[in-house]
Amino acid sequence: QAARKDSTYLFVTLSETVQGIELFQDPPKSYSGPPVVVDATSTILSRPLDIASYGIVFASGGKNVPAGVAVVIARKSLLEETKKQHVVPQVMDYRVNAGYVGSIFESKPNTPAIFPVYMLGLVLDYIKEVEGGLVGVKSRLDQRVGEIYGVADAFPDFYLNTIHPDARSHMNAVFMLPSREHEKEFVRQANALGLLHLYGHPVSGGIRVTMYNWVRDESVAKVANFMYAFAKQYKQDL
Repeated sequence: QAARKDSTYLFVTLSETVQGIELFQDPPKSYSGPPVVVDATSTILSRPLDIASYGIVFASGGKNVPAGVAVVIARKSLLEETKKQHVVPQVMDYRVNAGYVGSIFESKPNTPAIFPVYMLGLVLDYIKEVEGGLVGVKSRLDQRVGEIYGVADAFPDFYLNTIHPDARSHMNAVFMLPSREHEKEFVRQANALGLLHLYGHPVSGGIRVTMYNWVRDESVAKVANFMYAFAKQYKQDL
């Protein structure tokens, strides 16, 4: 569905982590609607993005970006063209932080959290020098995603997932088990093996497997192996 022509902007969340849905298409070159403002918190640094196709990209920390810092990438023209002063605290005004509008103070409107910024620099260096850039990160992630969803697809009546394969999240794979009792037993056995925090979001329940960049490959493989063994053990209950 096309965006309304009179819209100020179009807001999109790339990865919805409760149900496990992710959008993988950047706005096409032919897009002529309002600027796209995207929440990339659960997607940024997991794969290449066509940053130029978005008006603003922002991502909070604690997932692929270190905790304690937020990343904002804003199109210069949007900052330059926005002349009206909206009622926004200076610390949250992108124009002030980018230097397009002066602060009422002599210095920056706030003191940045230096250590998280330093950690983000280390993360970016690691991705570039060790992972081979975002293309390398995506290649490693694709393998992990294949392991988890491969097991789920082998037991479709046990690991219930209604998301179209083209829209399945690569950051959080979400499944419902046949019953709440199965889910509780799944989590209990997983915890005993040191596989922690596999329960789903409090709103939706189910099982949620997180695959952010800093989860080890061997940990994802252990979860996939456990999923296979658990389904083999309990599928006769269906």
